[in-house]
Amino acid sequence: MANLHPKNPVSIAVSMALLAAAASSARAAEPDAAAQNAQAQNPAQPDASEEQTVIVYGVGGIGINAVQGARFAGAKHVIAVDPVPLKRATALSFGATHATADAEEAQRIAVDLTRGVGADKAIVAIGTTDSEVIADAFAAVGKAGVVVLLSMGGGFHDRTET
Repeated sequence: MANLHPKNPVSIAVSMALLAAAASSARAAEPDAAAQNAQAQNPAQPDASEEQTVIVYGVGGIGINAVQGARFAGAKHVIAVDPVPLKRATALSFGATHATADAEEAQRIAVDLTRGVGADKAIVAIGTTDSEVIADAFAAVGKAGVVVLLSMGGGFHDRTET
């Protein structure tokens, strides 16, 4: 196990991930009464996560875990985006249903799979983030979609800067 230190950003991230996993496990073990009541009233209604489409941009060390997490949460379609063929192949073996080298193709796949709606979630986990990748992620999600940025440091360049 890594030496966790409160001033080390990696330690903080690891600690937060462990806390999130523990909280998620606790919530899964004890669903709230409202959810139980809704399920009792309409048992045929599927969990929302079972029909979701998720795009993961960058499937390195962090992105591959996002692929696994999306699949574990029950996402119907997980689209991995990475320019490296080995990473795309690995993503497919870790639960991605589709893999592509570019964001435009990922958006086309998501639109086709969702009958024109777009992805429910986009997770940006690339090493160096720029505004083009963020714009691609926002363009790929449908209305009320969620974009999660996991990588902002070290290389964020905005196209609006002169």
